[in-house]
Amino acid sequence: MAAMKTQGAIDMKMIASFDSDYEKDAKNSLSEDIIAQAKLKDVCVNKKTKLKSLHKYSLSVPEVKPATNQKSSGRCWIFAALNVIREKLIRDKNLESFELSQSYVFFWDKFEKAGWFLEQILNTLEEKVEDRLISYLLQAPVNDGGQYDMFVNVVNKYGLVPKQVYPDSTSATMSRPMNWVITYKLREYAKELRAAHGKGAKMEELRKMKLEQLNTIYRILCINLGQPPKTFDWVFKDKDKKFHRIKDLTPLKFAKEHITFNVCTQVSLINDPRNDYYKLYTVDRLGNVVGGKDVTYINLPIEELKKYAIATLTKKEPVWFGCDVGKFFHRDDGVMDLDYFSYDKMFGIEFSGFSKADRLRYGTSLMTHAMVFTGVDLDENGKPLAWRVQNSWGEKGGDKGYLRMSDKWFGEYNFQVSVDESILPEKILDVLKQTPVKLPPWDPMGSLAQSKL
Repeated sequence: MAAMKTQGAIDMKMIASFDSDYEKDAKNSLSEDIIAQAKLKDVCVNKKTKLKSLHKYSLSVPEVKPATNQKSSGRCWIFAALNVIREKLIRDKNLESFELSQSYVFFWDKFEKAGWFLEQILNTLEEKVEDRLISYLLQAPVNDGGQYDMFVNVVNKYGLVPKQVYPDSTSATMSRPMNWVITYKLREYAKELRAAHGKGAKMEELRKMKLEQLNTIYRILCINLGQPPKTFDWVFKDKDKKFHRIKDLTPLKFAKEHITFNVCTQVSLINDPRNDYYKLYTVDRLGNVVGGKDVTYINLPIEELKKYAIATLTKKEPVWFGCDVGKFFHRDDGVMDLDYFSYDKMFGIEFSGFSKADRLRYGTSLMTHAMVFTGVDLDENGKPLAWRVQNSWGEKGGDKGYLRMSDKWFGEYNFQVSVDESILPEKILDVLKQTPVKLPPWDPMGSLAQSKL
């Protein structure tokens, strides 16, 4: 007995028609054979674009090598922020090379995020657990990701230490198992707090429960990452082979006395064409340190982000930025370029139906990775052609871990730069005085802090 046709269902007649269309074009069969033997991105590389994609730039800052490596973790935002700081520290101390401890910032960010999450649970006790907000909060309480203002919060409260004092553990470089344990416990704690509230527990009692819960999270973090140092000696040799021993430092004292890069004067500029420019924005419930600095952004046209990134590079200072790294990116070649792949020829399709705003609205693009600009190639009129990027995936790929970003790619897939307030005009600085427009917790402008690795 033939089944009744349901409107909108795919039927065999439809598939036969698609097969017929596919077989009419011999190029489809050739493309199928090619992709069966090689990686899609490799066979779609546009040779002419590749030959022009040289890792050469007219303006660059002194670079620090080797490239750092976050490995199997979502700590890019921490690596990028520390890579900006270490470049100046190396110059100040006349060092050959140096790394600040990414794990130290990672530890305190994780711990503060646990406290932040539990505080959000206490602030939403009257909401139903099935509501979208609670479901979102429970989704990933201690993401590896973060925003620049969250980095500032950790540094201001806990300071910094050299990597030799607090090196990576296995759980730092492969964070998923640790995150699973902590996430399991935090969801369990959320249930306990809500259940106690349902039985009439007062807020004072709930906060005592929270304190006990945080004690357990602290223990889990110490076991995974190591106990953070309270005091340490910094021992090193400079480029001239001169020996140095700086004794009895604390993380806060080290940051205050030896880090001359001022994280507190950095301003986050974003390009979000969905929303009004020259406005201040924040993302609801995005943060790490309770009582710390709010995560805020000034929304500007993309040319303004380029302008102030170039101004910073001109001062021989690198620039922290956030982008959607996976789009039109060849990892081995280290190139981000809209013209690098001939998907149109391979599949007979175009990628012109989405504006940057549409990609944000329809979930096609969002901030996924933070890196550092260390150079730019300018034409004879001072217009950018391409950008040099310091990544944190080790030396494999690109120019020993450094990438090339075309300026067209910057325009479409770069969303944020962090620059010093000293280079910004009064018109932009005045935006910081506004009451920020609050975007919903799940808005893509908060996605860099939602990396789950």
